Amino acid sequence: MARLDTKTIKKFNQTLTSNEVPSLQTCIDFLEMQAKNVGLTKEIKSNSAAAAPSKHRNGRDNKETSVIIPNRIAPAEARCLLDTGAQENFVTNELVVKLRLPRTNIKEGFVSAGGQGLPTLGKTTFRIQSTWDSSESFKIQAYILDTITSELPHQEINISTFDHLKNIELADMFYNKPAKIDILLGVTVVARIMRDRKARILHRGSPNAYYTDLGWIVMGSVIATGPRSVMAIYGSNPPLEHTMEKFWTIEELHTSNPHLTREEQNVLDHYEENTIRLPNGQYQVRLPFVENHRPLGDSKQMAMRRCIAVERRLMKDPELMKSYV
Repeated sequence: MARLDTKTIKKFNQTLTSNEVPSLQTCIDFLEMQAKNVGLTKEIKSNSAAAAPSKHRNGRDNKETSVIIPNRIAPAEARCLLDTGAQENFVTNELVVKLRLPRTNIKEGFVSAGGQGLPTLGKTTFRIQSTWDSSESFKIQAYILDTITSELPHQEINISTFDHLKNIELADMFYNKPAKIDILLGVTVVARIMRDRKARILHRGSPNAYYTDLGWIVMGSVIATGPRSVMAIYGSNPPLEHTMEKFWTIEELHTSNPHLTREEQNVLDHYEENTIRLPNGQYQVRLPFVENHRPLGDSKQMAMRRCIAVERRLMKDPELMKSYV
């Protein structure tokens, strides 16, 4: 370690989680990660993405980029989707668990397409930096979701005709291949990293390249070459008053029930014929009695004996008698 530069030694010390002397394998793993990041800096750089293959341009500008997230464990590479139509930032729960990012529990939720509710798993804060320039880093506050979107693009894009993109270092050199999205950056962050809109490479009929603080990104539509697929999305979120109306309709008591037995019908008739309202507002109903009921049996003598036994017990215990009064 003595042969390493001061900056690298400082980074290594920041990855340690205890005061114990690190093992040789720990040092080797750290150096391999640093070497990988240096290779990414020279080879990949930061950002680019084409929209999913389509014959029409989408109304929102979506583009993908690769970034590095520094943390106490080890820097990790993640793929971002830049979405100018999103008001907030989002990160997958898988990435949060992997990097052991701090989590704040919240009760907020979001509404997706179709008005469907989208619950969150909390909120977290982290920093991202470009894969080609470590001096460019941004602090991000993002809501945690199980899944942000499906793999983008939906199918591999043929870029053999994109000659205008071959001599620039893109943020994501593999923007044309489907891959999962780890982070979605909303309009606030996108506006910050795309300050210099004049630095761009335009090409009619092909995606255009724009320079950002994360590197060159690719944005635009392409012609779909593979089999066309149709995806139908339907979301239903009925208003609360409709739900309550349905509840009361289900719970409503139906007065005309064809399944009443003879005795049940007699009880209803008795209630209608013998119900009166008293002057104080209360209702008085004559109790119905079943005709030709079965006798209760010869239980009077047993009940009398128990009553006498209770009286004797109360006579012996005046305090207990008071509690009965």
